[in-house]
Amino acid sequence: MCCSVLTLYAIYHDTNNGSSDSSTLRAMRTCSVSALLMPILSPAAVLSFHLCIVRLPATHRHMVGKAQRQMAQRRSAKKDCHDDIDGWCNLGLWTNASDDYDIACENLALEIANQADLKPGDGVLSCGCGVTGKELSLYHSRFNLGHITGIDPSVQINSNSYDEQNIRKVQASVDDLISGMEHVLLRPYMFNKIVALDNIYHYQRKLEFFQYCMKILPHEGKVAVTDIIFKNNATYQHRSLLLKIALSAMGVKSSSVWTETEYVKHLESIGYCNIIVKRIGSQVFAGWKEFLPNSILRHLDYCVITASKRKMSQSGTERSTTKKRVAVIGSGMAGLAAAHAIYSSAQSNNIEVTIYEAGAQPGLAGNSMKVGNHIVDVPARMANMGYYHEYIKLVKKLGVSYQVVNTDCLYHGGDGMGGYVKYIYERSAWSNCVFAVLVGGLGNLWNIFRAFSTIPHLLKDISSSCQGLSFGDWLHGHLNIYPPSSAKCKDYSKHQGWQFSYFAKHDNAFLYMAIGSFGWMLSCTYRQLLACPADILLPYIDGLGLTKCLGMFKKADIVRIEPSIKALEHAILYGIDFRANARITNLDERKIINGVQYDAVVCATEAGVVNNVIRTSATVFGRFHYHPSTIYLHNDASLLPENRADWRTWEVRMEPEQEEPLLT
Repeated sequence: MCCSVLTLYAIYHDTNNGSSDSSTLRAMRTCSVSALLMPILSPAAVLSFHLCIVRLPATHRHMVGKAQRQMAQRRSAKKDCHDDIDGWCNLGLWTNASDDYDIACENLALEIANQADLKPGDGVLSCGCGVTGKELSLYHSRFNLGHITGIDPSVQINSNSYDEQNIRKVQASVDDLISGMEHVLLRPYMFNKIVALDNIYHYQRKLEFFQYCMKILPHEGKVAVTDIIFKNNATYQHRSLLLKIALSAMGVKSSSVWTETEYVKHLESIGYCNIIVKRIGSQVFAGWKEFLPNSILRHLDYCVITASKRKMSQSGTERSTTKKRVAVIGSGMAGLAAAHAIYSSAQSNNIEVTIYEAGAQPGLAGNSMKVGNHIVDVPARMANMGYYHEYIKLVKKLGVSYQVVNTDCLYHGGDGMGGYVKYIYERSAWSNCVFAVLVGGLGNLWNIFRAFSTIPHLLKDISSSCQGLSFGDWLHGHLNIYPPSSAKCKDYSKHQGWQFSYFAKHDNAFLYMAIGSFGWMLSCTYRQLLACPADILLPYIDGLGLTKCLGMFKKADIVRIEPSIKALEHAILYGIDFRANARITNLDERKIINGVQYDAVVCATEAGVVNNVIRTSATVFGRFHYHPSTIYLHNDASLLPENRADWRTWEVRMEPEQEEPLLT
């Protein structure tokens, strides 16, 4: 009985991908049939039968692809016939009998590109780009495309691809698109050209693919495919059984192989015009005659088919073809997020977005460095799930790979009396509990717990409850952190006699760790931290999860982009015109930048720079000042504690003679 229940549970979750109600219904039907079969067969037999049915099509496609690569390598006279997935993989266009296989593949890729009339600035969707997506780089560089996206369920996405701007790879199948998968990376009207290089004959729903292309292409957009067709006009029923079996063995659904007449008829019924069928079978099949018998090839031909979506009539409701221009100044997180929001809006097909950056690289990841085989984000880039909600939504929306990790931290330094203190926040909740009781002390634990637990109540009306209150004042009201001489000062945090040495003597270990954490997180001095308005800092503390048991029992909540923040930068900049080394000054209401008239300009620079960018900006921006921080990339172990057992993910050093913590 237990085996039967577990089997049904496994089948349900294997069938239901949770994407729609129809998926859930299909899973329930599958489980019902499986439940009926179990009294007759064993649970193991039912599960085996289910996995065979589900996995067989993908396994067959993989074997067909592997066989094609092996035959290609034999055709290229390579000695080692191994499964090489790093090169081209299509039937090729053999203009010369001595052509190398890679050259023939590139020829076929360029043939469909030329028939699609790829031009500079085009947005292209390449369906079935394969494991490597080699045609993406070829098309982008050869035709100076605006952007190109390749989709394939097995396409490899690695960190090296982030060096190619406006080239994107998405792990998705054409069936996913046809089924109505909503994907922010594949929006309607985003692409004006769609190509499918040597793979459409594998599609199980070919007609629906062309209907999908019609749906997402703008008017006068074009679709181009290479496909196998029948030479004669024989109907499906009159085609030989041997031919149908041979096509099925090659992963081709014979009922989806059309004649030229059928092709034109199908595309016209959908609404396409300017349909062109160019036969190139003699040059394509020339490289495969030693593998495919003439009894099969004599029935088949190979073609490049192009078709256009009709131009909208004058009385139609098509949006204006005149695009609005929007400029974004600055390419930090704010600038990139603003540019992406505009570019991905519902009106994006009528908007051109340009980012101007004064530096040589985008601001978000421009300072990242490569050390050995690792990319180091400079500064360190991470986000807490409880506070940076919009950031994490954007990461998920763009499909950027990330990890949610837990971290530990060492806090150490002088105690203001010539001694040394060391406190450790561990990844283990129970270790933190032991520390809280035995080291921190129950009294100190209760005091800071009581202080932080009031924050959620204050947030209900933060503007009035914390009006004119600094973070230092709020802390002092709960924990008495200032010396008696400060009591005469209205704003304790600004009292000139206050020194960190007094704070370091404070016997509350939890307060010591909290101040050290906030100091490095906000990149400021202790005095600046304590002078910060409470209504700004308290919501941040709540978002970090410290108001619930001081965060001792919280799960992993630090989000880190993989392999580096460059991946997010690359995803956001896709399709956006980026201009480096372009310092903008004296911008006025005319919104003219480098001779280009813009409809709107978004200034997303640091506040202190706004007065240099916008001529008539408010004087308030000139009052903003940023505290300087310095980052060193080093491997000097002497800067860490002598005892290696004390090393943690973060190491915060706090010395009485220093105005701010030192983070390693």
